[in-house]
Amino acid sequence: MEQVHNVIEKLVRKYKLPVRWSEVTSQSLLNEELGLDSLLIVQLAIEISDSFQISLDECQIEDWLRVEDIERNLIDLKVIGEK
Repeated sequence: MEQVHNVIEKLVRKYKLPVRWSEVTSQSLLNEELGLDSLLIVQLAIEISDSFQISLDECQIEDWLRVEDIERNLIDLKVIGEK
């Protein structure tokens, strides 16, 4: 888990977000504090999963993103196909 936190900290710096991971406790806090839209959050998740060479399913993207329209975003990003 520490390794995941380090990757997220790197992404926070890359996107010049005004917090460190240790201050971010949930996706809703990310949304409220940073005003991130769900698409950016999905992109961060994709970069995290790519860093660890795991599928989005394995990192349980739905659980920690809690984005209502996450399936639509993943289709738009061509991560998953339309049903």
